[in-house]
Parts: sequence; structure tokens; C-alpha cells
Amino acid sequence: MQTRNSFNNILFIGAGFVGTHYTGGPTAAIIAYHNPKINVVVLDKSESRIEAWKAHSRHLPIYEPGLQHFVRIARDGGRTFIFNDLAGTKEESDCADSSSLDIKESDSRYATISPEHIAKRPKKMVRVPSRQPNLTFTTADDMQECMRKADVIFIAVGGATQIPHSRTDLLAVESAAKSIARYARAGTVIVEKSTVPCRTADHIRHILEEKRPGKHFEILSNPEFLAAGTAIQNLLSPDRILIGAHATPSGRRAAEALAAVYTAWVPRERILMTNVWSSELSKLVSNAMLAQRISSINSIAAICEATGADVEEVATAVGLDPRIGNQFLKAGIGFGGSCLTKDIMILIYVARTWCLEEVAKYWTQVIKINEYQRERYAKRVVRCLKNRRLTNKIPGKKVTLLGFPFKANTSDVRSSPALEILRVLLDANPSQIVVFIDQRCCNDLDVEKELRAALVDFDGRWREIDFFVETNVYDACDKSDALLVITDQEEFRTAGPPQLQSIAYPPIPSTSSGSQPQDVKIKVEGEGEAEAEEAVPEEPSDPRPFGRSKVTESDILALHRYLVRSWPVPVSPCPYPFSSDISEGEDEDEDDETVDPLGRYVPEKQCKYGCEECERVWQGASDAQDSYWGGRVNWGRIATHMNEPKWLFDGRGILDPERMKEFGFRIVSVGRRAEGF
Repeated sequence: MQTRNSFNNILFIGAGFVGTHYTGGPTAAIIAYHNPKINVVVLDKSESRIEAWKAHSRHLPIYEPGLQHFVRIARDGGRTFIFNDLAGTKEESDCADSSSLDIKESDSRYATISPEHIAKRPKKMVRVPSRQPNLTFTTADDMQECMRKADVIFIAVGGATQIPHSRTDLLAVESAAKSIARYARAGTVIVEKSTVPCRTADHIRHILEEKRPGKHFEILSNPEFLAAGTAIQNLLSPDRILIGAHATPSGRRAAEALAAVYTAWVPRERILMTNVWSSELSKLVSNAMLAQRISSINSIAAICEATGADVEEVATAVGLDPRIGNQFLKAGIGFGGSCLTKDIMILIYVARTWCLEEVAKYWTQVIKINEYQRERYAKRVVRCLKNRRLTNKIPGKKVTLLGFPFKANTSDVRSSPALEILRVLLDANPSQIVVFIDQRCCNDLDVEKELRAALVDFDGRWREIDFFVETNVYDACDKSDALLVITDQEEFRTAGPPQLQSIAYPPIPSTSSGSQPQDVKIKVEGEGEAEAEEAVPEEPSDPRPFGRSKVTESDILALHRYLVRSWPVPVSPCPYPFSSDISEGEDEDEDDETVDPLGRYVPEKQCKYGCEECERVWQGASDAQDSYWGGRVNWGRIATHMNEPKWLFDGRGILDPERMKEFGFRIVSVGRRAEGF
């Protein structure tokens, strides 16, 4: 059976984050959004995860800024709306949805504008018709039917994991391949999305040939290059789309069909065709090289602390060399998350498989430097706080960790650098440890679960030390002896170019040719703070006029982004979590205050009364409102309520040392020699 030249039905196996269950859901949502004529199904064996994707856009199982918008349009469809195709028009009357016009209902969910109204509309008004849902989430119970319908199947399960004796576990990928062999039609294209060792496609081919002898399945490699916290931006404006295919007619045909899916929003010149093995290896090498840069600058930070040099100054001087560049030269507590370490371990496995021991040792050292940096940072904290009469002990001290995820704007709390730092701190026997998290994107229950699982060896210490998770930054810091900045959260920043954006409603990246937002300076004042300059994004440019009656999803996205950023009043991420006058399952027409300037969203069903997720989101928004003044942490307020000498350990290089000293902090930064040491 020949490989199809185009795809009408796409199946993703895996609804979460590829590698650590990250890519399946977000990637499927973006593909479905930009290809409304293609049916996209996401299948996962976890019923709870699928229910979270299906139930309500406020309670998605993954937090990524902007993800809600794409899931909602693709999963629920969109209502008819009109807009004025004149630049600079953003009044409510210029963008109207079907609910505000003369309506004829074709069914209970979708509406069309009446011919009478169309005849009266101004010449510059553009009508965008309703859109049918084309993104579905389902469980393994529907696997057989979904696979038989699919033209292309993306394997987006958890990727290879490291197990003892330098071997790699591909059980999830193998299980998906066996299911495909059992149920899929001959000629179906199989796409590796999971991060896997080089030549895994061969392993999948052997499984298919064993289970379905004589049947042909084309196998492509299409790795994802996403970063937690910016995954939607990475998907909308990718540096490259990499497609690896075999150099056969059917391989080239399959690769071109997959490329056609991406060209709905990605310029063709950004789609790179390689052979399968180069594609598989490129993903591993990309992450390994990024990790190498981080470990390199952190090794220099240790030298700077010993000699009195300033790592920021060194990084700036080195980064001006065009052969080196300034990316990933920020010293800190090292890389976290599961991807970089895991991918280097897979690369080490590949090197040892081919008897390249010296290569394996080289990449092993990158991981060792990362571990060393975290341990060195934590021991520096203990050294500053310790009682002179007690070696490496800090009894009676309260230590607060500001942040737990390995980076800002992500709900992924696995493999956080905080875990290794906590191990060192627990050995030092403080009286209290508090971990502050931003509950707008992190779940305190997930954090506590991760903490207890990772620190199981310290079960006895949990009973001896007052240890808890706090969602209000000022309560977390109250009467602390030391603060440790763990997450590079913009609300903490006092140094460098800020990139503060709304976490509840971030700007949707534009794929239009309009100019990107620039930073402008304004003056802000805070309680107990000196006047300071703060950069805020300038209002994005208006993508109109489009100059055509039929607009694309990219056009609509650019207009949505412009109008969202121009919206006059910020909206709560969870306006009415326990509205007793709305019965369970009733549409939210009046209470759904999600920013929707085009009026395109189909109303979602109201959560049942007492929804735990709504309560958590609402409490998180309340804590955030109480915690942050003007979008920034009030460091003056924090300093006022800390114990002397007010130690502050900047593990991310986001604080201005001189400014923090004005508040009375004794600041210790990575890559700078601390005063008195």
C-alpha cells in the first residue's frame, strides 16, 4: 500500500509532555488550530489526564502560557464573528461576535449571522465563519478505532529513560509500536516525536515487521525543540522543523506530506529535511550542547568566586565574540528539568554502544559539573549561616526557597535543582524550611508530593524539621534568616532586561509580518523601595489591514494577540469558581470572563459547585494579588520582616546586588566573591 500524499486524520499517542510527557498535547493543539480541515486525536492511557484535557480549559494538566487559547478553539470550535479590517480600530463595536448580532441558530452550539445584517455591514467588515471542532482527546479504550482511521501516528509517549548499567529503557516507545502494528492500516506513516537514541527507528521497524510481516509502514523522525515555559512560542515560531526520512520514494513522499501540515503556519524555508538518523541524533546533540554551555559558565563562576572576578563581566566580555555569542552564558545553580540530563545520558549510552568511551566520559563531566554547582551553592549557604561552634550545622535557622520549578512559567516540578539543594540543607539541620511556589502555575500538592518522593531518604528529618510549602511570598519570607532564589521568576527580578507578562493571560505570539513589541521605560515606586525604572512591553502593532476577505488562522491569531494586549481591564483567571446560582453543566455565557475580544470562544460548561481545581486556582490568584505589588515582589517589605543579617542568595543572577544592599540585604551571588569570605 502506498504512502499517502496528504494527511486528513492525525493521531498522537501521548497527551502530555514528550520525554517527560511534554509535547503530545501542546503540539497536537497547535497543529489542529492551524489545520482546521485535519482531524487530530490525542490518545493516552491515563484517564485522569485525558479528562483534564477534555473537561475545562482552566484545568489543563499542563501549564504553558497561551495554551488555553489554542486548546479551546481546536477542541470546542469557534463562533462566527466579524471584525473591521481597518488598522487601529479596537473598539468593541469593531469586533463583534455572533451573540451581539441578529442571529439565526443552526444548532445549539454554532450561530451564523443573518443575511439582513450582512447586507448592512460596512465595506471594511470581514466575516469569519464558525469553525468545527477538530481536536479530540480519548483514552486507550478507543485505541483500535483511532489507529485504523489514522493516516499518520505520532509516537509522543515518554521518551527513553536511563536505567542502571548505562542502558536505555524504551518500553513506552516499544509498547506504542506494538499497538500500531496490531491496529493501524498498512501504509500508515509513523512519526517519532519522543526523544530517543539514534537508530531507534530501526528498532520500531523490526517490531512492525515482526508483528505485521509483509506490510509497509513509513517511519519518520520529527523531534520537538520546546522549552518549558515558552513551549507555545516555540511551536508558533520555531527556529526549524526537522523531518528525518529514508531516501526512498515513499520516504520522501511521507516527509513532504508531513511538511505540508507544518506549512500551514511555518515558512517552508524553516523546514529541514535530513535522514532519519541525523534527525534522531540532532535532538540529543541540541540539548547536550545547551547543557554544556551552562556547565561551562558555571565552572567559570567557581573560579570567579575564588579569584574575585565577576562572572557577569566575564560572560559579557566572552559573549561579544561572534564565534561564541552570549546565549546560555548565565551562571546560576545549573540546569534542571528532566530533558537536558536525560538527553545527555542517552547520548552517553549511544557513545558507549559504539565503544566511544572517551566521548562518553566527556559528556558525563557536563552532568558532574551541574551536580557540583548545586552542591557548591547549597554549601555556600550553610557556610554563611552556620554557628561558628558547630561544624556545618545551622540549628535555629529558617531558610526560605523562592521558587521550586527549574524555571519560570512552568508547572513541571520534576528534577528541580531545589531537590539537591534541599538535601544539603537538611543535613545542616535548620529549624525550618519553607518553599514558596507561585500557585498560578504550580500546584502545592504536586510540589509536596515531589519533595517527599525525592527526599525519601530523609523521612526522619521531615518529623524533626518544620517543613512546608507556602503560596504567599511575604508569609514565606517572614522571620527568615536566609532567602534562596531558585526560580528565575520575573516578579523577583531587579537586574537585567525584564520580560514581565501576565501569567493568567500572556500575549499570544504573532506569526504575522508585523513588528515585534519593543520595551519602553516607565517609572514605578513601591512601598519602602527607591524609585526605579522598569521595562514594559510596548503595545504590539496592528496586523490589519489584511486586504482579503478570507483570512487565515495566523491572521486571526495576530489580531487576537493585538486586541488582547490592548484590552483595557485585566481579568481574573477564575472569575466565579463557586457560583451557586449556576447549576452544574450550565453554559457560562455571562460568567466566562476569559479575554476573548473577537467573541470567538464557544461557552464552556461550568464546573460543578465546590470544584477543587477552581478553588486552588482562585486561592492562587488571591495569594498572587496579595503577594505582588504592581507585578513585582516588594523587596523592601520582605527585608523589613526578616531576621538580621538578612542573607539573600541569588541563584539565578536576576538581582541587582547594589540595589538589594540598599534594602539591608547581605547578598551572595553566583560567580561573585561574597563580602567577608
